[in-house]
This record gives sequence, structure tokens and C-alpha cells, in this order.
Amino acid sequence: MKIFVLLVSLCLVAPAASAQDVYQEFMDTLKEQNQKGCDTSYDGGYVSLYQALTLLCDLRKDIAITSDHFNQYASDVIKVLASSDASNIQAALKYAEETCGKKNVNLPLADR
Repeated sequence: MKIFVLLVSLCLVAPAASAQDVYQEFMDTLKEQNQKGCDTSYDGGYVSLYQALTLLCDLRKDIAITSDHFNQYASDVIKVLASSDASNIQAALKYAEETCGKKNVNLPLADR
């Protein structure tokens, strides 16, 4: 739930500098959870992955974030939440890719 709240905060924060701070806090929290051994691959991790990526795609589609920021944020989310080869993670990643593609937004998956 904390991940979802932080992600929603990313969208609600108006100034660009504050959005960057919220985004960084979001990423730091995800990394901390992974370092503590939290298993995000089963207990909602795949849902968080899908929601985070589709939210970023919506922001990019609406030109609310730049292409560079979109690529950076999406890449970071993928690195943290899609690091597992678990089938549900891969399915969420594929579904997010298809959903974003329908919005004419391409996820930065080449680095993966």
C-alpha cells in the first residue's frame, strides 16, 4: 500500500522539483524493501509493476512528463520491480507493454 501512496503522490505533486523528490523517495523505498528481502514478486509486486508503468505511460501520453523523464522513471521501475524472472512479473511487464503500446507510448525495454 505504501508503494501505491507514493506513486499517487508522484502525480499529485505540482512543481517539477518536488515531483523528482517524491519519485526519488518512491524508488528509494522500493530498493529498501528489496534489500530487506521483501518479496515483491508475489504479494502485489506484479500489480505495482503494472500500475506504475501504466501510470507513467498515461503521464507521457498526456505530455505531463518529458520523454527523457519517462524513459528514466520507467527504466528505474523496471529495474526494481521487474528484476525477477517470475512468470507473474514477466506477464505484468508484457501486459504493461501492450497497454502502453495502445496509447502509442513505448516502454524502454531494450536495456532489459
